[in-house]
Amino acid sequence: MRSPPFTIWRATLGDLARLTVLTAGVLVLVTALGATLQPLTDGRLDAGNVVLFVSLACVPMLAYAMPFAAGFASTLVYHRVAADNEATAAHAGGVSHRSLLMPAMIMGLVLAGVLVLLNEQVIPRFLQEMQRIVTNDIAKLLLADVDRGRPALIGEGAEKTIIFADRAVRPARDPAGKQVDQIEFQGFCVMQLDRDGKPVQELTAQRATLFLYPGTAMAGMVDDAGRNAREDDASVAVLTMWNVVGADPGGIGGFRDETSFVFRVPNVFRDNPKFLSYGRLRRLRDFPEDINWIEADRSALVAAVARVDLVGSMQKSLTQSGSVSLIDGDGRLVTVWASGLVQDAAGVRLLPGKDRGSVIVSHTRAGTDGEVALETIAPEALLTMAAGGGAMSLELHKARTREVRNGRDFSASPERTVFAIHGLRARGDAAGALAGLSSPRLLEEVSKSAVRDDPEVAQRALTLSKRVTQMRRDVLAKVHERMAMAASCFVMTITGAVAALRLSRSMPLTVYLWTFFPALACLVTISGGQQMTRSVGGPGLLLMWGGVAGLLAYTLVVYRDLAKH
Repeated sequence: MRSPPFTIWRATLGDLARLTVLTAGVLVLVTALGATLQPLTDGRLDAGNVVLFVSLACVPMLAYAMPFAAGFASTLVYHRVAADNEATAAHAGGVSHRSLLMPAMIMGLVLAGVLVLLNEQVIPRFLQEMQRIVTNDIAKLLLADVDRGRPALIGEGAEKTIIFADRAVRPARDPAGKQVDQIEFQGFCVMQLDRDGKPVQELTAQRATLFLYPGTAMAGMVDDAGRNAREDDASVAVLTMWNVVGADPGGIGGFRDETSFVFRVPNVFRDNPKFLSYGRLRRLRDFPEDINWIEADRSALVAAVARVDLVGSMQKSLTQSGSVSLIDGDGRLVTVWASGLVQDAAGVRLLPGKDRGSVIVSHTRAGTDGEVALETIAPEALLTMAAGGGAMSLELHKARTREVRNGRDFSASPERTVFAIHGLRARGDAAGALAGLSSPRLLEEVSKSAVRDDPEVAQRALTLSKRVTQMRRDVLAKVHERMAMAASCFVMTITGAVAALRLSRSMPLTVYLWTFFPALACLVTISGGQQMTRSVGGPGLLLMWGGVAGLLAYTLVVYRDLAKH
């Protein structure tokens, strides 16, 4: 039995390794420099960070440079082997074409394995570092955009805020302040966009101040959408404006001397699949709410179900007993007497009782001698619920509160414009049971519940279902794109070797073109298949993997022709 030609394998594999490293180094450097131009010209990258950014960009660029580098190296190495008649001598000595191609197969497998490992952990981490360099200083980005007279975009996915300003300055930071940075604007305009990129609110102000707080320090702060800030948020922003004019798309506007609102700046590394490893991507299939904009839709559905359930249970209780029992944040009972309720855009309005013409609220508070029973009377009351099905707030207008002991009044407060009780929850709170469910489980529970036919619940459920489907398609596309790129690297290495042996009498550049164009078509179909998978799901994988299969078929045809000669 003839022993394997280890000498030929060792020499060829060494040449392949050296030329692959050299070619990949040149390609990644060129592509990394190209990736640096856009953030540098946009002012998002300091000149002092260019070298660091280019160094970090070299690693992610390997995913695109390595297949072409492997194909180029195998083409040149095997063309030299064929041109120097080494392949003919080896064949005459009993070494088959398959045995001669073994170093290319080994190199292709090694490079494919390296690419899989890079895509699993290394490339996502380097992409994060690259993004962190150009986005770690949000204040600097805003100032750069304002100086260039262009709008600044904050947030991604479902939370987008566009800021315009005539002038922006960055005052010295107060060392005693909790904020990490602040910006003062003149001639200010802010526009909030919905998930489809359409404006939902526009505010203009003579001047404004933006305070930026770290997400870790402000965890638990509630933004204007009713959601808590998270520790992995990039920042929490507090915007204060003076001489404000506001308007919505319907043309309804108003004027205020001063107003403030809070919004989150999501962590782009957690909310973009390209920054995630395979493990995180697999988790998204079952827990898509790990992505910020999915969590926003999930919270909205929980809130809608909670509101419908609350209104139904309250209406039933008011009809039967004329009162509703709620629980405050300290677990104390709050009883509301009313004749009925009406739901509108502002919340749930409680109708005054017919006997006394008022809404009556019985509650307690801590006093010097223990709990003190209170009774608050108001001609109207409004019950509102925070986004995500959180705690409710009860607002009583033109209210008077009196202390009650043994059925007798002991003291009464003057009339208040607004008297509010916060942190209220209903008994058997539906939101509490649903808040901990993942998005797929939540959709399943809602589809079986009695509130599924409610218009708001149905719309929220449909929106969440579409978002979950889209996220799963994004994950499927990203996972298969990484696998297809690794597979193409293996096939391209063999393609270059086979084409070089078959076209041994042609010029090296001509031989490489016979490898380059099929390889380019393969990468184009992978990219197109990735986009198609994001749009339609599984059928896009046929295009993605069809490019790899087509390149493999081309290689087999060339090899068959080589074997005949």
